[in-house]
Amino acid sequence: MAYGGGAEALTDRHRAILRAIGPYGADEPALGAEARSREFDDLTHHGLVVFWHPLGGRPGSGILGGAPGSWCLTLAGAEAAGLPALRLA
Repeated sequence: MAYGGGAEALTDRHRAILRAIGPYGADEPALGAEARSREFDDLTHHGLVVFWHPLGGRPGSGILGGAPGSWCLTLAGAEAAGLPALRLA
């Protein structure tokens, strides 16, 4: 699987982090040590997760759920996690 120009395949740990964030988002305390892992860095680098800054607007289109101050899945991240197809209204 190649995302964002990378060639790394997602591991079970990558997918577990994506599922932990899920369609509703997750903040750093909820993610715990996973938020500081190499696998988490891989996911942010390849555009599978993005941070919604607490003082900023929504990070862009193609983002699922979340709230200010949380990590959110991109549509590519949801697909990589094997979440059911979701559409934004």
